[in-house]
Amino acid sequence: MRLKRDQVIITRPEPGLAKTIKAVNALGWKAVSSPLFSIQSESASLPDIQAVDLLAFTSAQAIIPTIQNYNSCYHKVLFTIPVFTVGDNTAVKASAAGFKNVISAHGDAIALAELIIQKHKEKQKNILLPCGKGMGGILTNQLQNHGFHVFRREVYSIHSYSSLSDQVIASIQQDQVNAILFFSEKTADLFLQLSLPEFKPYFKSIRAIVMSLKIATVFQTHFWKSIEIAKQPDFQSMLLLLKAND
Repeated sequence: MRLKRDQVIITRPEPGLAKTIKAVNALGWKAVSSPLFSIQSESASLPDIQAVDLLAFTSAQAIIPTIQNYNSCYHKVLFTIPVFTVGDNTAVKASAAGFKNVISAHGDAIALAELIIQKHKEKQKNILLPCGKGMGGILTNQLQNHGFHVFRREVYSIHSYSSLSDQVIASIQQDQVNAILFFSEKTADLFLQLSLPEFKPYFKSIRAIVMSLKIATVFQTHFWKSIEIAKQPDFQSMLLLLKAND
């Protein structure tokens, strides 16, 4: 029977937050919702659908805004365009949204670039890269350096919160938190920015469970009881770490 530290803070926004809360609670933990930013779809001038050979998604957040930015009369064609995604979670969401031919890079933006280059190195393609404001630069540069033409379009924006919720602050200060789940470098960085200085002693009893090695590099190891990196950059691998320490 768990005595005290039975809460798990979840730092991701919707879409995905509700599913994560349900999965964490199902393992017997008490999930604490702590999204650190909200997502807003943006209008964007997308290229003629006939000029797009491939789609690249570095985040699942870009999928719905991309569909919304094309008139519905183009959706039939849009859904037949081959899609490359940074990871499996984004691939699943792209398929669920209606895309027929989806391939996951199982990694980060560099892995995604390498996959596209490998698959299409003989004939450079026109690639539509829908992304968040100020994002997508690494992938764009990698592909352009190999002769691809990239339509980089900002289809959503991120609006960071100015503070952690009262519930999260209370949970940490009452020493009730076992683990915090971090799904991106941005959420890890924001969490540290919003954390109160007096939180540091409590972090020494909290596990930081992260989706990738890149996220782990945001933290100083001595802050935490442990920094645990998912074997695969996906949600299910993060849940396995929670199970392993149940």
